[in-house]
Amino acid sequence: MKRYQSLTSIRSELSSGVLSLEALVRYYLDRAERLSHLNAMLEEWGEEALDAARRIQQKWNDGTAG
Repeated sequence: MKRYQSLTSIRSELSSGVLSLEALVRYYLDRAERLSHLNAMLEEWGEEALDAARRIQQKWNDGTAG
């Protein structure tokens, strides 16, 4: 996955369907794992985050989000 420079670019790719919420969450979970040696996070709720991403994506796809 490419490295995003702004929230605007993330939003643009989410809106166009190029990027899914699940893929975005997976990217940041993977990144957190790669950088775990920094001890920057106390806890991670990866499965919960992925579940939430899937639910929100479905609402977005159905036009019922927000």
